[in-house]
Amino acid sequence: MRIVDLSRYGARIDDAIAEQLPRLAELRPELVTVAVGANDMRRFDAARFSDSLDALLAGLPAHAIVADLPCFHFGPREGDAVVASRMIRERARAAGFAVAPLHRVTEARRKWGAFAEFAWDQFHPSAIGYRVWESAFAGAVTRRGKRLRRA
Repeated sequence: MRIVDLSRYGARIDDAIAEQLPRLAELRPELVTVAVGANDMRRFDAARFSDSLDALLAGLPAHAIVADLPCFHFGPREGDAVVASRMIRERARAAGFAVAPLHRVTEARRKWGAFAEFAWDQFHPSAIGYRVWESAFAGAVTRRGKRLRRA
């Protein structure tokens, strides 16, 4: 199995559309996971986010697994992340995508002891934090793997 990571540090949804979707179209992946949008919370505009989300989903293969946003734990960005996560879940499910419940999984870990789950900037996940993210994708990835083995 070959793994191609198209992710980019600091990417927003519009970056994924412009830079990553064209590269994805050149590949024929058996598994696609998508976790983007947290960086859009810096200057959240619900209408723009909505339009960008629709464009992103339209460019994904039908078997993609799409995560909602991680919990921001506190502050005004968390309120925006709740709104954006709801948008992602509703539209991704309506389009037939599997959804990774990243917000629910990271929100359940909201406590002072969760500092180790963040990188130096206290925004991006650390190696431990990415294991938490991985758990949000685990169920959908497992189901996708079972379908591939049956095919």
